[in-house]
Amino acid sequence: FKTSLMDQCISSAIRLKPHRGSVTCCCLGPQRVYSGSKDNSLYEHDIETGRLVREIIARWPRSWIKQGETLADHQAREAEILAVAVSSDGRCLAAAGSDFFVHL
Repeated sequence: FKTSLMDQCISSAIRLKPHRGSVTCCCLGPQRVYSGSKDNSLYEHDIETGRLVREIIARWPRSWIKQGETLADHQAREAEILAVAVSSDGRCLAAAGSDFFVHL
């Protein structure tokens, strides 16, 4: 009896945490899984264990943040990460979101 592709995927599924919002995108890189979320979080996970390796923080030029607005307020307003891609060698990561920019 052959195991179906779906069964293989389910048995090797990992939970992408600690996102606080809905996960909107993910991509596979060399030995890593990258996931983005509606809460502006972007995380790097180990592909074998699912263990969180690091949080990748989006950074905006100060000129983009309105006067009297905190960075947290700005992130809440501009926050959703909608797409993420990584280069084949794992050295370059791109994330795009509701701010209409691609961040490298």
